[in-house]
Amino acid sequence: MLRKRLFFFLLAATFVVAGCGQSSLKLVKAEFAESVKGLNDYVVAERTTFKSGETINIYVQVQGLQSDPDGDKFTSWPIETVKVRDSKGRLLFTQKAFSDMKTYDEKQTEFVLPFQVTLTGEKGPYRIEGIVEDGITGERLTFELGLMLE
Repeated sequence: MLRKRLFFFLLAATFVVAGCGQSSLKLVKAEFAESVKGLNDYVVAERTTFKSGETINIYVQVQGLQSDPDGDKFTSWPIETVKVRDSKGRLLFTQKAFSDMKTYDEKQTEFVLPFQVTLTGEKGPYRIEGIVEDGITGERLTFELGLMLE
């Protein structure tokens, strides 16, 4: 009986520590942009149709990346991967947009992870899949944006 109680206590403690399986990493925004300068400092693209070979800017804003103390600074490790698929779902290419540790003067609660992709191909629909990972905690989130090439 004591073993069963100990097992259930450890199981319950694991769920509490892990946040009951809920991620603290959250997507705030992911959208096409004409330009990106920083957090909440970007111009939204009013279109989802682009020319083949045109550089496409994407503004990605997340909350919940770990921001660990590092002396008098704070360190975070955002990792962002972009996958581009054609209308049939075939993977055309994968690109690591961010993967370096970042150091800040203050603890960060929101992060902007802008990226650019240049897509060359036939006219038609394409899908951009983004994967954001916290390199410290291992938490991940994904998002998708659809676009047309003309």
